[in-house]
Amino acid sequence: MAETNPITFTPAARTVGDARRAERIDIEAANRRDHLAHQLYSLTAILYGEGGESFRNYSHDIQDGVLWLVHDLAEQVMKLSFGKEGP
Repeated sequence: MAETNPITFTPAARTVGDARRAERIDIEAANRRDHLAHQLYSLTAILYGEGGESFRNYSHDIQDGVLWLVHDLAEQVMKLSFGKEGP
């Protein structure tokens, strides 16, 4: 009896599909990272220079809350950029 060698496209299709899905996830992660980095940049822009004077007039609790937000945004950018929270 002759051996048959069926051709299957599942592994190749799965590989292509997985690659496209991974690429889409990478693009989504990069977009999310860029969005967070822009928010972080904008937020820090008001914390120094002329904007910093206004910021320093807020209560200690408000300042702590804003700086906590800055830290959280920076941490998320680090995770999306390097896969970890910090150096």
